[in-house]
Amino acid sequence: MTVLSGEINFGKNSAGGAQIYSDQSGIVIRTTGLLNYAYKVKLTDKKQLSLGIGLSISSERLNLSMLNSNITMDPLIAANINGKPSYDGNFGILYTNGNLSMGTTFFRIGENLEKQKLGQADLIVMKGGIFYHFNKNVAEKAQFKPLVMLSLFRDAPLVFDIGSQLIINKFSNAMFVYQSTGNLRFGAGLIIGKIGEINLFYNTNVGKANTYLQQFEMGLNFRFKRDTQNQSQ
Repeated sequence: MTVLSGEINFGKNSAGGAQIYSDQSGIVIRTTGLLNYAYKVKLTDKKQLSLGIGLSISSERLNLSMLNSNITMDPLIAANINGKPSYDGNFGILYTNGNLSMGTTFFRIGENLEKQKLGQADLIVMKGGIFYHFNKNVAEKAQFKPLVMLSLFRDAPLVFDIGSQLIINKFSNAMFVYQSTGNLRFGAGLIIGKIGEINLFYNTNVGKANTYLQQFEMGLNFRFKRDTQNQSQ
């Protein structure tokens, strides 16, 4: 899977973002684009509420180069996969009170509301989580961030994730997540000052209802501009 994403802040309380996902499963190539907008409402000095909406555009097509020329593809399957792009929406809400954060996101709202449409059992409907930041040392050289998450799928059972992230001296970080299906996710990375981050991940896939593909992943994060005024809000 290849993922490209970017975010930008504008004003004191607004932010926009875009993401592109490209993945191949067998002979099917899936591409998804997301356009996101978020607005922050400051309730008190320590409390704030963030609301986000997203427009998703998805398409599927066959990788014809992988098909045997002697095999005849069912025209109904080919027409369904090579159909027009589908549009849908996401909605998320995040509440922050000091070091505590909790939020939830609803995915593919239109598709999941279509009761008569039979989709994949592992089609995600909602994901929610609770996070807490522990700062250790007077100089805040270490940050420990435990998390608990819940994923609701269309037909598959609920999936729980529990894990934590450790940031040391604002230079390196490590993370571990255990999923109730038995899957594990490990990660470690380096924080390069104000420039960005480099992260490496490994995911197992011993259970269903998991978007990870039992593979190594690498993530690169670049910060083109630091807005110190908005960051302090």
